[in-house]
Amino acid sequence: LQRAYDPIIHDVAIQKLPVLFCLDRAGLSPNDGATHHGLFDLSYLRPIPNCVIMAPSNEDELADMIQTGLNYSGPAFVRYPRGTGTGISVKAKPESLSIGQGKRHKKAVDIDIWALGSLFELGEKLVVRLSEHDITAGLFDPRFVKPLDESALKASAKSVSLIVTLEDNVLKGGFGSAVLEALDECHSDCPVERIGWSDTFVEHGSSVKALRDAQSLDLESILSKILEAVKRLDCQNASSIS
Repeated sequence: LQRAYDPIIHDVAIQKLPVLFCLDRAGLSPNDGATHHGLFDLSYLRPIPNCVIMAPSNEDELADMIQTGLNYSGPAFVRYPRGTGTGISVKAKPESLSIGQGKRHKKAVDIDIWALGSLFELGEKLVVRLSEHDITAGLFDPRFVKPLDESALKASAKSVSLIVTLEDNVLKGGFGSAVLEALDECHSDCPVERIGWSDTFVEHGSSVKALRDAQSLDLESILSKILEAVKRLDCQNASSIS
């Protein structure tokens, strides 16, 4: 898609034409090599005005997002990974989603996990693992990167000590950056732990798992990062009290 960046702006976005872009290699595409990983699209699409950017957590939500994009009066992007879905049943008739509205799956108490797109399943696993450490984590499916569900984000920031973002995109300019920008605009001081790809090119790999393991983006490594972030916050709070 980066090869078509200028036409997206000049031929579609400026005129706010109703064009639906389906990005079928969002995230990793290990067998295709470094040129085919979709790790930059959020960073270069977010700044373009008039656009809606969506990321489904499963195949039923994908169908709904395609319907939403078809009904939208401007440019819409749906990003989804190569490979199989979660196996969830898909309803016979897709529904159009409310633009910019995510979905709460588990109430947040201590921390809140905002798991974008295909990383929602990882978010579910993290909720379980964190409970083993007496941390009650909420789980939110953002659905939309642009416009972001700012009302849900503000509510979360007021009720938890940490927000964790999960994304299959580089961290620079990605979903986590959008969350930080939104919190800054509303003058929130809620800490954010961003989980995503570092500032490097990812090479060919035998599998998604192998590539994630190599970048310390596997379940156990991410769990450790979150626990370290919680520990740092506990230390800071203890210091401020003393």
